[in-house]
Amino acid sequence: MEYDAELVIGVGRGGRKIPRSRAMEHVAGYAVGHDVSARDWQTGKPGKQWMAGKTFDTFAPVGPCLVT
Repeated sequence: MEYDAELVIGVGRGGRKIPRSRAMEHVAGYAVGHDVSARDWQTGKPGKQWMAGKTFDTFAPVGPCLVT
């Protein structure tokens, strides 16, 4: 297992083709994320399935709170 911290941006309102000047209208808040990777699944399997090592349940915990 390998891990690193990420800044998580919580989306409060969806949209498409949002102009940069209005992007913050869609942000609900910020949180800390824990990006976990199973390197044996990313590099040790045939085909080097990079995403497979990041998609297990519980591999992206967020929180404990959303800062608005």
